[in-house]
Parts: sequence; C-alpha cells; structure tokens
Amino acid sequence: MKPSSACALAVMVLAWSGTPGAAQTTSPATTQTAAQAPAKPATPVRRPAPPREAGRPRSFELTASVLWFAPSSLGTRDANLTANNASGTPYRWFTATGDFEHAVGVEARVSCHLTRRLALEGGVTFSRPGVTYTISNDAESAAGFTDSGETMSQVFVDASLVVVLSRRGLAGGRLMPFVEAGGGFLRQLHGQEGALSDYYSSDSGQVFHAGGGARYSLGRPKSGAVTGYSLRFDARYYIRNGGFSFDGGPTGTFVAGGGLVVSF
Repeated sequence: MKPSSACALAVMVLAWSGTPGAAQTTSPATTQTAAQAPAKPATPVRRPAPPREAGRPRSFELTASVLWFAPSSLGTRDANLTANNASGTPYRWFTATGDFEHAVGVEARVSCHLTRRLALEGGVTFSRPGVTYTISNDAESAAGFTDSGETMSQVFVDASLVVVLSRRGLAGGRLMPFVEAGGGFLRQLHGQEGALSDYYSSDSGQVFHAGGGARYSLGRPKSGAVTGYSLRFDARYYIRNGGFSFDGGPTGTFVAGGGLVVSF
C-alpha cells in the first residue's frame, strides 16, 4: 500500500471513532446510571424510651410511714359552781388540766408531681393517743393528782403542697430535702376499748400542718411499672382546731417518722 493511501485510511478511522454513534456501542448493562439503581430501604428511626426517673412531672408516688406523736397539751379549765354571792362570781371547785400522751401512728400518702420540684399530696393518718388529766386547786385544799383517762382514735385526712428544695439533690442526687404545708379534716372517737370497737361520741374539726423532711433514693428498677424506691423522713407540727380539748381552744402536737416510698 502506498504511504499516501495508508495515511488517508488512518485519518478516516480516527474520524469515525470520534462520532457519537461510536460512543453508544458500549453495553447497556455498563451504562446504567445511579438514578436507575433500586433504592435501599430506609433505616428505621429508634425512638427514645420514655423516661423512668422518679419524681418526673406527672409521675406518682405511694408512701407508707410509721409516725411518733409527741405529748401535747389539751388546755386547762376550772370546774365552777354557781355562787350564792351577790356579785355572781363563780365558785371554783377545782382546776383540770389535760394532756395527750405520746402515741405511735401509721400513715398512707399519695403524691402527684406537677413539676420536678412541686408536688400535691393527699394522706390519711391514724393514731391512738391516751388522755391524762391533772386535778389541782381543790376548794377543800386536797392534794392534787394526775391520772389516766381514755384512749381515743384520731384520724387526719389532709392535703398538702410539697416543694423540693434542690433540683439536683444532695449525696450525689440521692437525697432530696423538701418542705410541706397543708390542712384537712379531723375526726376523734371516744369511749373505745380498741381501735375497731364501737364508740359513744366523737369530735370533728380541722387540722393544719407545716414541716419538712427528705427522701433518700434506694435504686431504680430497669423495667416494670415501678420507677424507684426511696426512704422518706418527715417532721411536722400539727394544729388541731375544733377537736377535743379541755378549754375548747386549738391544740398542737409535733409528729416525726419515716417510711417507704414507691414511685411510678
């Protein structure tokens, strides 16, 4: 072949290979685009588990406690007779002073947390205090004496507002101090031989309290309806208004105790 013919043939081959038609001779399987590839299934989104922290908003707690009631005064009253003097001054026969003895009581409370630091509580407290009385100022100058009277049943049904003092708590968050205040209904039953026996009379009134305490966390289960267990310690001062007393006035008593808290 002549050199001029060979050069002309090479130019024709190069020109043909550069046309669009030559580029389309590749296999369709190798020209599949990424847009035509089948889509991969989406990875499911894992939702976080509901919080199980005790004391969270809208959570509940049940508390069962044993309480100690300190001795308290029931007031003093004179036993007067109608005088026969012209001035009408009462004739004092003797003076009686009453007291509640110390007693052990039990309590059940339910709490609803409005926020992490604010909760509403309702509770029932039952105790059986004994009554002692002292006779003095006898008109015939007899020696005074102290003796035991009846033992009555006493029930407080109250509601209170509880404020947690520290959001993070103490002792690594396990100890949560709080203050509380509230009021409710008072019922006292007289003339009972036992807590479940009949009674012959009753007194009713109101009861108000203020105090504080602390909860100490014992741990949190990993599953189940219960979200925590705690120990609770309370110290309160109660004022009874309208209940049993010697002089008809309000009476007060100090109460302290502790119990077990179950959180939900």
